[in-house]
Amino acid sequence: MTVRVAYPDGFLVVEGSRVYLFRKRLYSAPLEEILRAAHGDDSLLHPALKEVSRDVAALVERGLLQPSFEYFGGVLRQKANA
Repeated sequence: MTVRVAYPDGFLVVEGSRVYLFRKRLYSAPLEEILRAAHGDDSLLHPALKEVSRDVAALVERGLLQPSFEYFGGVLRQKANA
């Protein structure tokens, strides 16, 4: 599944388990790392990706994205039915 989100200064594309951010430059990271950053875990993400991590987490929470892992009890883990 591919989800696109427009921002005034660029756009975000979530394609499968990969996140791409176009903001004068192309930034990309695994969806899993983006969700970890959104939940406050330490990550080595570029600050531009950290800025949109909460937006990506909101897409997952609303059911617009269905990753093969889940954040449960402070731990990101593989879903049982994935």
